[in-house]
Amino acid sequence: MGAASLLISLSTLTRWTSGALVCAASLVGGVGAACAGQATADATQSGLAGSPTRTSVVSPNWSGYAVTGRPGSRLRYSMATGSWNEPTVTCGRKEEGTLSTIAVGLGGYGATAEGDEQVGTDANCGASGKPTYFAWFEVSPYPAYSLPNKVRPGDALTATVSILSAPHPPQIVVRVDDATLGWSATREISWVSPGTFFVARGEPNGVGPTSPAASSAEWLVEAPASCRFFHCAEASLANFNSVSMTNISAVANGSSGTLTDRGWKVTRLVLVPGPVDVPNYPYSSPSAPGQSQPGTASSPAGATPGRASTDGRGFKVKWLAVAKGL
Repeated sequence: MGAASLLISLSTLTRWTSGALVCAASLVGGVGAACAGQATADATQSGLAGSPTRTSVVSPNWSGYAVTGRPGSRLRYSMATGSWNEPTVTCGRKEEGTLSTIAVGLGGYGATAEGDEQVGTDANCGASGKPTYFAWFEVSPYPAYSLPNKVRPGDALTATVSILSAPHPPQIVVRVDDATLGWSATREISWVSPGTFFVARGEPNGVGPTSPAASSAEWLVEAPASCRFFHCAEASLANFNSVSMTNISAVANGSSGTLTDRGWKVTRLVLVPGPVDVPNYPYSSPSAPGQSQPGTASSPAGATPGRASTDGRGFKVKWLAVAKGL
């Protein structure tokens, strides 16, 4: 599919599945936050053997790995990529409405995170427990937008998100490749500050942040928020069984690296359901206060990532019926 340039506010873009708006999440201050809403639970940290720049963190809605700069550094990540095979979700009537997202993202993790840019796929249990699979992208704090291309369990997928800062306004490029079905989908989005409706090409953002969030790169399995008739709640994590993320890499300040990069701080994220702020839609401005409420998934299911491979380019995430902490 050819690239489509969208010079508009992303408040017009949403993705719906089985009557529900599915909203991906950013991770603020080391804990989960649905669609840029700040979480209400504290993070738990412990050291990982072998590297002083690695930690483990408990999150209410994210599992996987995130990288940031070491304390005092000023790294900005401009690209992240990763590959996986779409998992087969286990569904039944009791699992109706459970969701799982696999994503590659930028800017969503850390104490100063104000949003994120993500691209990935969902493996969900829809109406009557029927499995559903699709690809999507999101530029938070706006809802996500689904891609029309078909996704099947077992498909070999690669997702990439990039930030091009030179144009005004900056451009975010998201891409998904399905090597099994032979399709590729690319979207080029002209980024505008939250609450801004339109910025003319060649002009900088006049209010609010002048560039997209770029303080981190992330490779994730996520339990997103789900909205019906504009009432939103944190979804329970669907049983995706397991998924292996491979071929991962990122670019920070022009240099490419992986989870073994000595200049990066690597954080392992363990999903244990807990309090998280859930967004309300629609609203006039995503940056306006009071646009979220606390929520917790009804299921105790979680997910745990294994150790990264020796080259830092892969890891595996396993679903757990009852989440385990650190």
